[in-house]
Amino acid sequence: MTLNVVSLDDVAPQPWRNGGGVTRELLTWPNADDWILRLSVADIEKDGPFSAFPDVQRWIVALTGVGMELGEPFNVQLEPGLPVYSFDGRFAPMCTLTAGPTTDLNLMIATKRASGWLRRMVLDDPSGGKTHWLATQTEHISTLCGVFSWLGTTVRTRRESVVIPPRSLVWSANDVRDWSVSPVERCWGFQCVLSK
Repeated sequence: MTLNVVSLDDVAPQPWRNGGGVTRELLTWPNADDWILRLSVADIEKDGPFSAFPDVQRWIVALTGVGMELGEPFNVQLEPGLPVYSFDGRFAPMCTLTAGPTTDLNLMIATKRASGWLRRMVLDDPSGGKTHWLATQTEHISTLCGVFSWLGTTVRTRRESVVIPPRSLVWSANDVRDWSVSPVERCWGFQCVLSK
């Protein structure tokens, strides 16, 4: 099997040092000690500063709750339904909750070793109700990609089809071509391409 499935409900929460919330790491690749990519879901329970991650690009999207504001130097409001927000991880903005706890999806990629993206999936084939994408992969470039689904979905590749439960991640480091995702409601896709 080339597709790996990780359920959020099976991942133990890791409390933050400042007591402001917990994080569930769905994927740290290639390993937890020296990761190039880290994908996690955080439950933010009170206001506080983000941690700084130099040489890391970050993507964040609110999943539940009313949302939050990231302070200086961004001054941006993040709410469920809004596009994914990306920023330089060397900054540690203040996070202020809008009205109570919120849950968010986070992707971090070490920029000296890889590039990538995280974005909400939308229909590119409305008649069929599904989304396709062709990830970049050659014999000289390693690619990792995946889909996080809040409501559940089905992912099909050239080799297999997997039903993804709600609040779960499916990812692969070796079968990344011609993925088909249906339904796409509340699904986010990511790709990470290693530097040559």
